[in-house]
Amino acid sequence: MKKQNNNGNFNYYIYGRHAVLAALENSERQKLLLLLEKNKYCDLIGKYQKFINIKVVDKITNDLNYLSPHVHQGIVLQTEILKQINFDKLQKKLAKKTTDNILILDQINDPQNIGAIIRSALAFGIETIIVPDCHTPHETAAMVKTASGAF
Repeated sequence: MKKQNNNGNFNYYIYGRHAVLAALENSERQKLLLLLEKNKYCDLIGKYQKFINIKVVDKITNDLNYLSPHVHQGIVLQTEILKQINFDKLQKKLAKKTTDNILILDQINDPQNIGAIIRSALAFGIETIIVPDCHTPHETAAMVKTASGAF
């Protein structure tokens, strides 16, 4: 479930160990709230408490009812959708490099398929993925979880 915040940006919840830990390490990602189940991931509190609001709960339950069917592994991150660069900025980025592996996707509608492609693309050294604005789902928790940290 995505919600629009006061800045006009969309935020949502990422769940699962690999997806959340990778998102926490991503300097490009806005992190709003980290939910941790009691006695899990205690090392993250000391590492991130200066940078993000952390809430330790007895159990992550139906308080986040749209998360309940998902395997969250005791860790959930409320975050904003990553900012995407436009084609002009991409051209400038690519002009500075001698080589770059680029993957172009078109009309892939399933967020989990896109997540799996992102995970595989990382394994093959793909650094840039281009998708059209229309006929492609925007970033979702299912996409990020399926990418297993590659997002």
